[in-house]
Amino acid sequence: MSTNNDFKAFSISNNANVVSQDKYEKDQSLQAGFPPNDVPTHLLNKVLRQSSTISSVVASFIATQSDDDVLDDGNVDKLADQLNKALKQKITTEIPNASLTQKGVVQLTDVIGDSDTLAVTQKLVKEIVNSLFEEINSRTSNRPGNIYLSAYPASALAKGEYIANGDVYAIDSNVGRVLNSLPVEYKKVWRIKKSDGNINLPNLFFNGRGVFMRAGLQPGVIQEDAIRNIQGDVGWWATGLFSRVSRAFYGVKASNNASAHHKNVPDQYSIFSYATFDASQVVPTADENRPLNVSMIPIIYLGV
Repeated sequence: MSTNNDFKAFSISNNANVVSQDKYEKDQSLQAGFPPNDVPTHLLNKVLRQSSTISSVVASFIATQSDDDVLDDGNVDKLADQLNKALKQKITTEIPNASLTQKGVVQLTDVIGDSDTLAVTQKLVKEIVNSLFEEINSRTSNRPGNIYLSAYPASALAKGEYIANGDVYAIDSNVGRVLNSLPVEYKKVWRIKKSDGNINLPNLFFNGRGVFMRAGLQPGVIQEDAIRNIQGDVGWWATGLFSRVSRAFYGVKASNNASAHHKNVPDQYSIFSYATFDASQVVPTADENRPLNVSMIPIIYLGV
């Protein structure tokens, strides 16, 4: 389609009556403007050529990109709108859409999809992350009946968390209803029982002592405490007195003169009247068997 461009470049022929560029840049009128009643024609032509040439170039760009007539009718708003449309058209046609291998214009989206050319907004990223957290929580600690260790003290447990200490609740209470709704096999292995209208939490304390959790194929199985075998040996003289002791045994020396005979050298036997067994001579001891540990609170999550 042929378009009409009213904006023409003025005085652009090779023989046009215009001042040279060098003289134009040195002329005082470039800074101060024309003096009254004295406007050199060749200088005026230079000014008109420069301004009209730029106007013509811009108008030609508008006409080419918008495929509209560019008219000298004094409608400034229309010209501004045409220029804006021409710029958009230029961007749309000559700058490609971005892809994984091509730089270019990319469109934002706030909808989850499988496009390789759309870019997600910050809001959508936040929604996706929050959704993932909710999904993770729904599959882990936020599943009613899950048991885990908590670093928080009993006074700072989250809503829905209870200490797995065997406490009893009424079956028709919020906690009781959740406990009673757990699978039959779950209640069996964790010893959750109904009695006289009540139901108990799992109990991870055995005779008042917190049990250690470990991996296993069947939940709820309790192994009572045990220690590795501790061995030692004793020997005795023909007189019936012990000749040596080692490891978990220590000897009490005989009091008679014959049995007191020994030398102060590492490999020399002493003579003892009896030997005593004491595991603390070999390993650290306490009133229970335990590994090196740090305490945390066993929690059952019920969600109410």
